[in-house]
Amino acid sequence: MKNKILIIGASGSFGSELVKLYDKKDLVMTYNTNYIKKGIKFNVIKDEIEKKISLLPNIKEGFVLFAEKNPNICFKKKKYTNLLNVEAVKKILNSFKKFNIKPIFLSTDLVFSGAKGEYVEKDKPNPKTLYGKQKYSVEKFIKKKFRNYLIFRLSKTYSFKKKESFSDWLNSFEKKKHIYCASDQIYNPIFIKDAARIVYEITKKNLNGIFNLAGYESYSRYEIMQKLYKEYLKIKNKKIKLIKCKFNSLGKNYENWPLNTTMNMQKVKKNINFKPMDINQAIRHTIKVY
Repeated sequence: MKNKILIIGASGSFGSELVKLYDKKDLVMTYNTNYIKKGIKFNVIKDEIEKKISLLPNIKEGFVLFAEKNPNICFKKKKYTNLLNVEAVKKILNSFKKFNIKPIFLSTDLVFSGAKGEYVEKDKPNPKTLYGKQKYSVEKFIKKKFRNYLIFRLSKTYSFKKKESFSDWLNSFEKKKHIYCASDQIYNPIFIKDAARIVYEITKKNLNGIFNLAGYESYSRYEIMQKLYKEYLKIKNKKIKLIKCKFNSLGKNYENWPLNTTMNMQKVKKNINFKPMDINQAIRHTIKVY
């Protein structure tokens, strides 16, 4: 019988892009609230994963993609998000160990303190936010428990869906005359389809270890906003004042977030031949479909 790949969280924003890259015959997919055809309904907190896995065909790899990713919600709902982001994941990983399934875990750039930027995979994490601490806790658990594993530290992603990423910023252009934008928060964003493609290619090569998962160029929020506004002016003649500010002074967050979480992508470049969409292409396309 052919080996299968388990994707827990296949209906989420990342999982839904990842499943497009595989032959559906090779997948076992789970969902909770967002139904997917031929998927298995699975509540990661309430349901017993061992019972599910024991009834499944030969599973060789298991993606763990679900999480509450909003750091503010993680801080506000500590008990619930610790249950979801840490305890539920560890329970699943214990089952993976029992059934000899290789874990593939989606972590975050927020495991880093943001003190220096250009982080490589060997740099020691020092998370500032509770969300970063939750993800790092799982990383350490995986490294202790498994010899073969993959951990992907994902940067901020963007897509072309309405109410997401750059489209949301364009909406703010429509509504406001003054926009405060952080010039001190720097990261290397990546198109979510490209992030999924990198994960697919690395996984297909049967590699192991930790990989950064980000775009190849870094920008501050203010720089991206400037680029977006420049293209926006080509379709709308509306003057907007972009005002530089400090990210942690915006008063939108419960914790101080790391400021420079840029990640070095040389390890990915050495292992696969793939170049993600650059930010200028992404902005032009966003304007086109807006």
